[in-house]
Amino acid sequence: MIEYSKENIFDSACTALVNPVNCEGTAEGLSLAFKKNFPENFRFYEGKCCWNETKIGMLMIHWEKEKMIVNFPVKTAACTLPALSFIEEGLAALAKTIPTLGIRSIAIPALGCENGALKWEDVKALIEKYLSTADCRIVVIPPKEA
Repeated sequence: MIEYSKENIFDSACTALVNPVNCEGTAEGLSLAFKKNFPENFRFYEGKCCWNETKIGMLMIHWEKEKMIVNFPVKTAACTLPALSFIEEGLAALAKTIPTLGIRSIAIPALGCENGALKWEDVKALIEKYLSTADCRIVVIPPKEA
């Protein structure tokens, strides 16, 4: 079940939160806020990047403060732009991960849409394509301007 909410992802009651990251190990935008709220997760993610254990479509799962953080690569490096194909690869992986890990609720931000990089309508369509049949409460947080 997909629902849309304007809530702050950090105020979400969902047990899992999606953190949009790059494959380089740097924090910017929403991932910077995740770094401040979940510092152990950032060290985990940064370590994966240092060992070249990150790639598009590969989710990195970490638990902190009773939340499952799903580190979701949306671009290869901080200085590059996200691509819709990257979002699609990640969502396909997330659709498989939800039942495997028994995720009951997950909050997902507007992946790759920050600063107008990707069109929200395109990302929203992919979220619905891959997650509409998931046996999980999915709270999608659209961009502020949507």
